[in-house]
Amino acid sequence: MFDWLDSAKPTPLGINNLSTWLIFTDGACEDSSTTGSIGGVPIAPNHRVVHHFGCNATVEVMHHLWLSSRHPINELEMIPVLVSFRLWGQLSRGCQVVHYIDNESVRLALLRRSGETSVAKHVAARIMDSECYLGKKSWYARVSSASNLADDPSVETVIL
Repeated sequence: MFDWLDSAKPTPLGINNLSTWLIFTDGACEDSSTTGSIGGVPIAPNHRVVHHFGCNATVEVMHHLWLSSRHPINELEMIPVLVSFRLWGQLSRGCQVVHYIDNESVRLALLRRSGETSVAKHVAARIMDSECYLGKKSWYARVSSASNLADDPSVETVIL
């Protein structure tokens, strides 16, 4: 679990250490539904929304999630955090990043660097690898669903 400590590079000090990005992410899956979706919205240190994403989970992904979980909402809430690292990681390299999540168990899992299922553990490990590689200082905070900017991008795609 702590293998990354042996290979982690020191965090360089610089102007990016003072920059804070806010990233809102969300996952959606109705009870016993075979569909799911994810979304995300980053806010740059200048307080501007710079991008967003929203997409449906494929049938294959949903099948895999249902095999590992009785209700894959935790995985669908965690996956967009990893997607945000892959999409916007270079933009926020070396910065502080506050990830706003509207699922408390996922927030706590990321603070623990773990997950409840094999898929969630794998996704959490990839998130932690990305944090180290990009030299980010991440924090995972709770946001109510009503205040989550990523709620619309994640839900709109399910309707399509």
